Amino acid sequence: MNPTIRGRVAVWGIETEAGDTWAAGIITGQGHEKAGAEDFLFDGNGFTISQIFFDEQDVCDIDVICEAASAVPDRGDDIQIAGFDCIVQGASTKWEQKGWKKLNIKAKKFANLVE
Repeated sequence: MNPTIRGRVAVWGIETEAGDTWAAGIITGQGHEKAGAEDFLFDGNGFTISQIFFDEQDVCDIDVICEAASAVPDRGDDIQIAGFDCIVQGASTKWEQKGWKKLNIKAKKFANLVE
């Protein structure tokens, strides 16, 4: 009996000169963080009197098991994580064996970025 892998799905697109291709994998772990840019307002003595938050982002870090032949997404590629459209910030291969590999993918969704 062959093992069955089930879980949430990540789908990513790879743009090439030959056309767009797609890869998918099973998410085995996921982290999520709200982030963004910030700035400060100071009084005449240089003390902080207010903090400004802007450019809100959802930062995701996922582990994905996929077929060994699947292309690793590049920085800037679009990725959909459990229905959440993001931009890949970086990806690395954690292990590869018996036709499968495990990737760690870091991605962001910017609140005001519309595709």
